[in-house]
Amino acid sequence: TRLTEGEASSLILRDKESGKLHFEIALGPKGPEVKHFTLNPGEGIAGWVVAHGESANVASVAADPRFSGTIDQSTGFNTQSLLAVPLRTPHKVVGVLELVNKRGGQFQENDRALVETLAASAAIAIENARLMQTLRQNRDELQARNEELDAYAHTVAHDLKNPLTMIIGF
Repeated sequence: TRLTEGEASSLILRDKESGKLHFEIALGPKGPEVKHFTLNPGEGIAGWVVAHGESANVASVAADPRFSGTIDQSTGFNTQSLLAVPLRTPHKVVGVLELVNKRGGQFQENDRALVETLAASAAIAIENARLMQTLRQNRDELQARNEELDAYAHTVAHDLKNPLTMIIGF
């Protein structure tokens, strides 16, 4: 936000299963209120960016048919201009980095280039964090299954001990 002289910014992540877009981080005057919002797949400029995997630099959101004013209506914020950049990994778009209302003008090409560079690093970090979370979940599931197998093996060994003792006795 500071580097591009924007009024607000947000990090919007795409849910793997539903495809919905969740505002994970929202900075600016209405940040805490915006953080609770979710967009449907394809909704708003952020949804368009995810669907097309391209950046969108919109000088006047009022004139753009992709713009969804739902958040502005709910929060009382006035979005005028917007720069939305996809968070792209090699295989998919995981979200959007959005900057709102450049102070003193419109977002320029150098702003887009800077934000795309930041978005590339952010996308890699987000994907790595998600992979680590998946690995931890898989590890926990395997540990639980191993404990169940150990308990089962102990039960079977105990249940077989008496009949084997009798057989050895005969």
